[in-house]
Amino acid sequence: MFGMITSHKGIRNEDLSVTMYLNASITSVEDIGKPVSVDPAADFTVGFVADADILGVLQSYEHRVLEGGIKVGAVCPLICFKFEYSGAAPTRGGRIVGDGTGKVKAAAVGAGLNSVVTKVDTVAKTVEVMLK
Repeated sequence: MFGMITSHKGIRNEDLSVTMYLNASITSVEDIGKPVSVDPAADFTVGFVADADILGVLQSYEHRVLEGGIKVGAVCPLICFKFEYSGAAPTRGGRIVGDGTGKVKAAAVGAGLNSVVTKVDTVAKTVEVMLK
């Protein structure tokens, strides 16, 4: 087998990044690069929502103190990215959803339809994923 030289991490369509409000689960710049889902409790808001299809990847973080302390960030919905996973390893060609902590997990049947797993590293507990 060929050596592992290909990685799709970071391939994205910049034109589709959108600014969203961030819920209380996202707390700092350390959360950039983690998967986010739509928060069903608030309009135009994302967070680390458990068992939810992933909307995209958090690309920026701003805590706007002068605007009442709101937090916003850019979210890119069409992207290839590497995420840490929890639980059992997802399968190549399989689907993933958020796990509620900023990681992903293997999706149940019928969930995660906007994702495709392209690489699984069971040692590092990471997956490379295409979000569509």
